[in-house]
Amino acid sequence: MIAQSYVTLGNNKQALAFALTALNEDNQDTDTLRLVAESLLALGNFDEAARYYDQVLEINPKDGKTAFDRGLVAMVLTEPFDDYFEKARELDPGYFKKQQEKLEGIEKLLNSQRQQDED
Repeated sequence: MIAQSYVTLGNNKQALAFALTALNEDNQDTDTLRLVAESLLALGNFDEAARYYDQVLEINPKDGKTAFDRGLVAMVLTEPFDDYFEKARELDPGYFKKQQEKLEGIEKLLNSQRQQDED
């Protein structure tokens, strides 16, 4: 709960510290694992965020929100991501629809960066 409060305040480093401490108590708690992943994502630690999102999906493969977020991380890491988004669309169509705008913005940014790299 303290970690979530720090996320709300935008202090992802503190949130991460408290969430990792909470994982010592229960390393299978999907809410805490997701909070760690979200904090790592916000801090730009994409590889580590992917690892924690994967743990959530191993425990709860029907978590559409996590599938979507894992797809975002895969996209940033230039890994295959379509399966994550398809899974998210099937499992949580409402969340997927809300996040499509975010997805489109990220795709535009990545395409722009790829274009600059090619030039």
